[in-house]
Amino acid sequence: EGRELEDTTQTIIMGRHFGGLKVMKSQQIHWTLSPFEQRAFAGFFSVGFPKGVRRMTYALFRGVPIICATFYLINWGDKEGLRTIKKLPGQFDNDV
Repeated sequence: EGRELEDTTQTIIMGRHFGGLKVMKSQQIHWTLSPFEQRAFAGFFSVGFPKGVRRMTYALFRGVPIICATFYLINWGDKEGLRTIKKLPGQFDNDV
């Protein structure tokens, strides 16, 4: 019974459980978690992947019209530039 009380007191002093040790630095409390207690891919397929698809779809619908408009504007500018520098047929026929 005395040992349990001591363990509980140590848990309260140090943090919630073993991996959640707290460190005090300049009036800020930083919690650390052991790498062995982390779940690196928790919720990746159920939450992360659908969110990624939604974000990419949103970005696609925002970006594609701008990219297409820019492509057609540059393409038109190139064709117009080539058209204007060409010599018209018969323009310089009467020059000596």
